[in-house]
Amino acid sequence: MTIQELINNLQYAIDEYGFDPNSNVQIDMFDGQEEVAETYWDIDVDYTAQSEPRGVCINAYVSAKA
Repeated sequence: MTIQELINNLQYAIDEYGFDPNSNVQIDMFDGQEEVAETYWDIDVDYTAQSEPRGVCINAYVSAKA
């Protein structure tokens, strides 16, 4: 997925499905059986990441459990 595709998909979710642009983003990690294996809420866009081909990294962190 390109950065522009991500932006377009997020804007579509806001415009067409009424998502609140101020709501939180979650990342679901799926296993090979299409089941959600993990859900991450503590997400950071790392625009300083150096990757090849050059891209933006989205980092997900495991939140400390209370």
